Amino acid sequence: MIATGIIMGQLKDGYRIAIFTLGILLVFRGLIKLFYYLTMARYMVGGKRILFTSVFMLDLGGFSLTLTDIPRMFVLLYLLIIYASSGIIHLLRSIEAKKLQSPIWRRPFVLGLGNIIIAALCVILRKDDTLMGWIFAAGIIYSGLLRVINSLRRTAIVYIQ
Repeated sequence: MIATGIIMGQLKDGYRIAIFTLGILLVFRGLIKLFYYLTMARYMVGGKRILFTSVFMLDLGGFSLTLTDIPRMFVLLYLLIIYASSGIIHLLRSIEAKKLQSPIWRRPFVLGLGNIIIAALCVILRKDDTLMGWIFAAGIIYSGLLRVINSLRRTAIVYIQ
């Protein structure tokens, strides 16, 4: 994500690379979830949710791969919708975790708030495609950095001794 954000910010057509990468990753992730459903999840409680998620990811990835030939504004609006919905989901998840008195509610709150701020900035500055592209590039780098920080965080479970 960090590399994609840097490429998207530096190149004039960096958004095409970002959309292509996003599409490939969504298709790949959808295929992995579909394989998981076919091998194990169909026997589990909630297995149909994994099937629906895999089909949705495959569809979204295929749709993303077709967006490389349309104007940049439509692609950025598509990314704006993804950022806004992701931010709302993270905020709702953090509110639920806080109600359950979980100590891990701050990271989803910060991530969701950041995504919503990025989406709001893009709505405000929607007339300038270049500035909107830079904002999205900064948002992708921000999300990547938060994921790296989360992966380096200590956990309460000891995995390997």
